[in-house]
Amino acid sequence: MEKSRIKNSNIRISKLSFGTSALGDMPDTYGYSVDEGRARETINAIFDSECNLIDTSRNYGFGNAEKR
Repeated sequence: MEKSRIKNSNIRISKLSFGTSALGDMPDTYGYSVDEGRARETINAIFDSECNLIDTSRNYGFGNAEKR
């Protein structure tokens, strides 16, 4: 996976980011539910991949995306 260096640092981040808003279980927004187990499986798969940039917010699913 292609990575970029953050200016003035040695930190390299993947050019591809994973957004976690759907993991907050917001069926009214996305039209489907994501249960706790599926959310954890998804996060574990991301950690096992070359992607090292994860977009999360305490506002996604009222904090559920971050908690999971």
